[in-house]
Amino acid sequence: MSDTVLNVQSLTAGYVPGLPILHDVNMRLGRGEIVAVIGPNGAGKSTLIKAIAGLVLVEEGTIMLGARNLVGIRPDEMAIFGIAYVPQTNNIFRTLTIRQNLMLAAKRSDGLVDDLIERMFTLFEILRDKQLDKGGKLSGGQRQMLAIAMALVAEPTLILMDEPTAGLAPKVAEEILALVQDIAEKGVSIIFVEQNVKAALRISNRTYILAEGRNQIDGSTQELMEGQVIKEIYLGGRRLETS
Repeated sequence: MSDTVLNVQSLTAGYVPGLPILHDVNMRLGRGEIVAVIGPNGAGKSTLIKAIAGLVLVEEGTIMLGARNLVGIRPDEMAIFGIAYVPQTNNIFRTLTIRQNLMLAAKRSDGLVDDLIERMFTLFEILRDKQLDKGGKLSGGQRQMLAIAMALVAEPTLILMDEPTAGLAPKVAEEILALVQDIAEKGVSIIFVEQNVKAALRISNRTYILAEGRNQIDGSTQELMEGQVIKEIYLGGRRLETS
């Protein structure tokens, strides 16, 4: 597809050489598209996100961002290619203020730091009000907003999110997911791992289901939701078995 931003092909990756977590995984992501990655615990969902971000060893396959293969690119170089990663935990500097966190993240962009931070405060008014508070004093939802703002302030074209709603109250989780949709509507492509299957299906354009480190089912979210397999296995609580 001409609008494909990221194309993962035959990806085998893991943390220890010779002991891969992912086996021959494929994925693609379009411009301004939200792709959800779901599956049972231990399926390799977070490993997939980390592989794209350059955080785990890739043994085979390609991760193509346009015409550039990201395999071998260091994590600290990903911002150069317009990629931001929001980990599930330890995603802000707790001893720094909100503003200091954003200042550090903004240095990865070519824009004027003050202007970039002001854009984030326009998007996240609660962060403006608390900009002199240290990250460690924020609530779970506020920390997640700051983590997402730190990703956005560098003006990425692709954001990788690992369980952005984990541990949040339902209302706050809804706010975070609504924010994800707003970001995508501005043309930013998003891949996110999510344990809340119903929430993931509600906001994503396409969905990939992993089990035991392999592709099992993928396609447009609407089509998957209309299919009996997703209803029975995930919305009904059964685990997907590999063949």
